[in-house]
Amino acid sequence: MIIIIKFIIMSMFKVIFLDREYKPGVILSIQTSGDLIVWHPHCHCLVSDGIFDKQLNFHPIPDICIKKATIIFREKVFKMLKENNRISDLLISKMRQWNHSGFSVYNQVVVEENHSDELEKITCLRAARTGRHNLN
Repeated sequence: MIIIIKFIIMSMFKVIFLDREYKPGVILSIQTSGDLIVWHPHCHCLVSDGIFDKQLNFHPIPDICIKKATIIFREKVFKMLKENNRISDLLISKMRQWNHSGFSVYNQVVVEENHSDELEKITCLRAARTGRHNLN
C-alpha cells in the first residue's frame, strides 16, 4: 500500500513540477480498522504543500482546487487497483456515486514555518512512536 500511495503522490507532484528533481515531505500512517473496529484498511497521509529540491530549497505548490485533487487522487487509486485486478468496474461505479467515498484531500491545517514546536510534534514525535518508513 505504501508503494501505491508513494507513486500516486509523486505523480501528482510531477504534473506541477515538470522539470525538477524533487522530494515532497510525506508521512504515511496505515490503518487497518475504522470507527467500528472492523477490518477496514486505509491510509492517512501528511504531505507537504510543496517540494524540496536537491539543495533542500523548498518550492511551494500553487493553490490547488481540493475537489479536483480529490478526484484525481481517487481515479489514480481506482486505475491502479483495476490494473492489478483488485477491484471490479461495478464497485468503482458504485463508489463514484457515494457521498463519502473515503477519498479526500484536505489542506486547511497549516503549520507555519516559524512554528517549529508544532512541526516537530507532527513529524518527529509521531514518526518515532509509529516507526519510520523511508519512501526511497
